[in-house]
Amino acid sequence: MKWSAKTIAALATMCAACAGPVGEGGGDGDVEPMTCGWVPEVSEAEFSSDCTALGDVETYECLEQRFWGVLRVDFDSRLAVFEMMTTQIEAQEPVEGVDRWLSRLYFQRGQLAMAIALEDKPDNAIQYIGGVRPDFQRAAELDPENTILPTWDDSMAVALANAARDEDKLALALERAWENVEDCPQGNIPSITGTTLGLPMSTGAPQKSIELLERWDCDAMGWCSSNTWKAPYSAPGLNYHLAESYARVGRAADARVYLDKAIAAPGYDTWPYKYVAEEASNDLDGFVGKFTDLGDDGNAFDVVYANTEYGCKFCHQVD
Repeated sequence: MKWSAKTIAALATMCAACAGPVGEGGGDGDVEPMTCGWVPEVSEAEFSSDCTALGDVETYECLEQRFWGVLRVDFDSRLAVFEMMTTQIEAQEPVEGVDRWLSRLYFQRGQLAMAIALEDKPDNAIQYIGGVRPDFQRAAELDPENTILPTWDDSMAVALANAARDEDKLALALERAWENVEDCPQGNIPSITGTTLGLPMSTGAPQKSIELLERWDCDAMGWCSSNTWKAPYSAPGLNYHLAESYARVGRAADARVYLDKAIAAPGYDTWPYKYVAEEASNDLDGFVGKFTDLGDDGNAFDVVYANTEYGCKFCHQVD
């Protein structure tokens, strides 16, 4: 089967709410820890560039460090780091019981695969996409107490069903997603809504997404109102995400509020993608209209910023 670039983008929903629980909470020292998933600190140690000849924990710490490096700045090394992750996974399997470090590695390999497919667009992008759900599912098996992991798999299930235009599978995927999001609302709401907002209005998913976002407590999350090392532009990026969310359902006044917050957010002046917010702010009618013009049955997956070539870089790229 040949997949178009647009279809691949529709499946790659990693940074749906760029600064969401991709990894925040316990790793930066400047954010409140997430209580529904384990997140290791990013080591400041100097490791070998390929993370070899280390003890097991040191290898995992090295790969955690390299993951954030290629998500934030060293984009040319993404494929190499993906292969390092695969080598470590193959060396460690099979594992019995709960293994948080290995779970973390599967999770991040799935995330990195999505970033590679969406932003780097290699010729074999679909091969990376094909491994994402198995990686997320294995991560959840290895650490069942981490309640943000099922929602990442739900996001992919929703995206796949949407891309296939399979209404029955989409309905089941959404039902599962709405259930799982409640296991960790603070962590899961920004993740799932970045995907579900792009669905047709006739599915009810954009409207449900807004309901979730309106009970999400931004002030409880350190990366919502201030930037972090992992997401140096989480504040402007997250506020743009909220502005786009309201634009998706035609609420122009609310979209304006969050566009203004994005522009006033810390770090905005040096944000590589501030032009996106400026264009929306300067033409609010056009910003909202590109969604409302789709009507009830139009699909917005290829309209939202999360499915662009800067979907992850939007908040994570170092200027």
